[in-house]
Amino acid sequence: MAFIVNGEQTPLPNAGTLAGYLAAQGLLDKHIVIELNGAIRRRDEWDSILLQAGDALEIVTFVGGG
Repeated sequence: MAFIVNGEQTPLPNAGTLAGYLAAQGLLDKHIVIELNGAIRRRDEWDSILLQAGDALEIVTFVGGG
């Protein structure tokens, strides 16, 4: 079973939450915006969102520059 992350098919973690997936990727403490299935999800929701097969996840990181 898989889901889509930034346009690429990715194995779906077993009974994983969005927060758990982001932590495993080293992203939980980063300044990021999450879009799940076309909707922006607030950080306070991440622990309660269970990822499911076919979900489409977009992870946007902020990059500084000058």
